[in-house]
Amino acid sequence: LSSVSVVEPEWEGRVVRVRACVKVEMNKTGLFVLYVAVFLEPISGSLLNFIMPRNKRETCNPNDEFTCVSGQCIQTFNICDGTKECFDGSDETRVVCQRLNITCPSRTFKCAYGACIDGDKVCDRVKDCADGSDEDTKLCVDSPPPSSTTSCGKHEFRCNSGQCTSAFNVCDGFKHCSDGSDETSSICSSISCPKLTFRCNYGACISNELKCNFKADCADGSDEDVTLCQNSLTPSSNIVTTTTTARSPQIPYPLPSTLKGGCTLPEPPENGRYSSPLCQSGDNSATCRQIPGTIVPKNWLLSFACNRGYVLPENYIYAVCLDGKWSPYLATCTKLCPKLTSLSLRVTCKFQGADVDCNEPMMPKTTAKAECNVNYNREYSPRGFAIECQEDGRWSDHLFYCRPDCGRANYKNDELLISNGSSTEYGEYPWAVGLYKINITGQYEQFCGGTLISPHLVLTAAHCVYNEYTRKTDPASEFKIGLGKYYREWDKAEIGAEKRDVREIMVPDLYEGRKSSYALDVALMDLAVSVRVTTYIMPACIDWEYKFLLTPGMYGTLTGFGKTEKEEPSPVLLTASLPYIERRECREKVPGSFQRFITPDKFCAGFQNGTGARKGDSGSGLTFIHKDGLHRVYGVVSSTVKDQNSYAAYTNVTNVEILQWLDSQQRKLDSFHLHES
Repeated sequence: LSSVSVVEPEWEGRVVRVRACVKVEMNKTGLFVLYVAVFLEPISGSLLNFIMPRNKRETCNPNDEFTCVSGQCIQTFNICDGTKECFDGSDETRVVCQRLNITCPSRTFKCAYGACIDGDKVCDRVKDCADGSDEDTKLCVDSPPPSSTTSCGKHEFRCNSGQCTSAFNVCDGFKHCSDGSDETSSICSSISCPKLTFRCNYGACISNELKCNFKADCADGSDEDVTLCQNSLTPSSNIVTTTTTARSPQIPYPLPSTLKGGCTLPEPPENGRYSSPLCQSGDNSATCRQIPGTIVPKNWLLSFACNRGYVLPENYIYAVCLDGKWSPYLATCTKLCPKLTSLSLRVTCKFQGADVDCNEPMMPKTTAKAECNVNYNREYSPRGFAIECQEDGRWSDHLFYCRPDCGRANYKNDELLISNGSSTEYGEYPWAVGLYKINITGQYEQFCGGTLISPHLVLTAAHCVYNEYTRKTDPASEFKIGLGKYYREWDKAEIGAEKRDVREIMVPDLYEGRKSSYALDVALMDLAVSVRVTTYIMPACIDWEYKFLLTPGMYGTLTGFGKTEKEEPSPVLLTASLPYIERRECREKVPGSFQRFITPDKFCAGFQNGTGARKGDSGSGLTFIHKDGLHRVYGVVSSTVKDQNSYAAYTNVTNVEILQWLDSQQRKLDSFHLHES
């Protein structure tokens, strides 16, 4: 190498120092190839490294390229990003980063020499700063090395060192494990690379576009193999080789100039996020990690999305980087007003003069008007019948409350059936419900009755839901409620009928079942979902203020699916009109063994000829009509004399202790259904 022929005119007649880099490797045919790269350095000045494929030392484009000390050109957005894109590392130095006066954006980490990297990369046991300052022992004192017994998560890969990394990081060309064990042939050789990817020599898969870009994207650098990349290289007349097959390793070729007119990535919108459809899966570059402050090239696209309850501007698709600005604009996320759903109200909504669905969140400036549904009445007047969605995502006012009708029977005047277990009409007593459980055949079977007292509460007997062996109520999940049913059969298709699961069951704290003679034999079953009040389903009223006293000679109405005189459950809902019997008279006329079940919170009703409550009617309500014509429930079937025609004992709903308990429980359970009313 002592005699070198220089063909560039600018070097003719000048004294230079010659340096050579030699590399020997075996090619795929088994032959050894010698590569020699020759560098010429003038005795009087700085090193001129001819590894750039630029004819006659073309200078870098000042608009979007950075000139390395070696003369290599790289894109400016690669400067001070933690990774040495210049072969000589001159893009990652304190001098360069200080000269640029870089300010690291939020959620990033500033390396000791001034570069900015993703804040999530600090102390992850992988050196992401060129100087390794993100893994400084003083900085990472609270991050002890992983134990050899570390247990990694379901979607994580355990490195040989014990470190855990995402399973998606394995065999992607980058060593995420500090010991490199996620990028080895033993791990990667068996995987299959999809189309449009390049397979590294050891088996990892990288984007095909990363091949021969003069940056090792495979952990073994095989994507920059000179034999692989020789067709992409432009020889320079300043390179001297000793063989016809040898060339300087990693000789860059000109990259497209795309940063001119580029834009800065913004902070994500409040209550939203963005991504770029131009990023490929697994791309961990600052651009595709959406680090604010990162420069992206022109024509870069951002796709925005908002969190639940927020929305993008109408017809907004993308923001595109044009001439250094985002066009048409960077999206913001607008808070929507909550949907307006109500069982008691009929609501109409309009936005910009057009009808919109009130059951979906709505844009600011949407107006809503409401009126009570059929079978509901407004309890109080609002400040206005129309409300508007405001910019802060709140409605200007609350919708008014409509109280459900109660106690209104739907019997026909010419077919009034009131005695001896006569069958009812469809919807005649819309508060009557059936309690169902699965029997030994796996079918739901009615076993007790109940009374609907609000759109979500069923009043029944505690002994219907209480287990005498466990001394607890049975799980709510074991019960089903049939409402508006005329037929006892669970699966019978019926007009206006509804079925509901039970969310919760409440019984008085002092209830002890048979042990305490069924005192306080009352329970509330809270439906999982409220029902809409209709002709077929309507609550019975309750005399909360105890304005109406029961006296001998008054008749109440009992409905149920209990046994008939044939000792078989009735296939249809039956009703009977029964006389009220005061407690003292009842105790005198029932057998002595039954007297203890007539506790102070009970009264009796029925006839001694067999007409009255029977097995299967437990929990059903006995209602009495006030002067206003409405049915109010006063009794709940508790117990009867076994195998005898006698009176039945009813829990007195207006007993002071029970009425107070019902009121407190209803107030508490109502809170779970406010969104439905």
